[in-house]
Amino acid sequence: MEEEADCVITAIRAAFRGVERGEITLHEGQALDDYATEQERAHARLKDDEESWEFIPHSAIMDCPNALTYLDARSWRYYIPAHMIWAIRHCASDESMLRYFTIYSLLGDMDGRFALLTRRQSEAVFQFLHHMLTQDCDETAVRRALDSHWSRFGEDRNLPA
Repeated sequence: MEEEADCVITAIRAAFRGVERGEITLHEGQALDDYATEQERAHARLKDDEESWEFIPHSAIMDCPNALTYLDARSWRYYIPAHMIWAIRHCASDESMLRYFTIYSLLGDMDGRFALLTRRQSEAVFQFLHHMLTQDCDETAVRRALDSHWSRFGEDRNLPA
């Protein structure tokens, strides 16, 4: 199982390498969930100074559980790979619901988010969801995400019953 997880993470890293952040940062997205003022949003934005999504600290992801919902499409594309990798690595120990929030962000195409992804990125999302079917996760939500959009990027794979 760990080998499969490593393969999915490798695919995510390769597919999303070089993706640039959009207008809203991770901590700013969380601040939006907290009804922050413009000044509070600006202060939150300063916390996100990483040069690449690959360097986002795990603590930042944990500190911002609701941020994905509030990101613009480009920012979502920037942060989703870090969240998927976090969910894979911490699925068994995650008591914070982050793995679920990551999956839920793949259910609906808010703001045309999915259209920004390349074919390779979409295939990596499919691989992530396919892997999550084997984890103790919200199987109903994973299957809904696959059925609603992502299954077309892995048609040659058989999904577990």
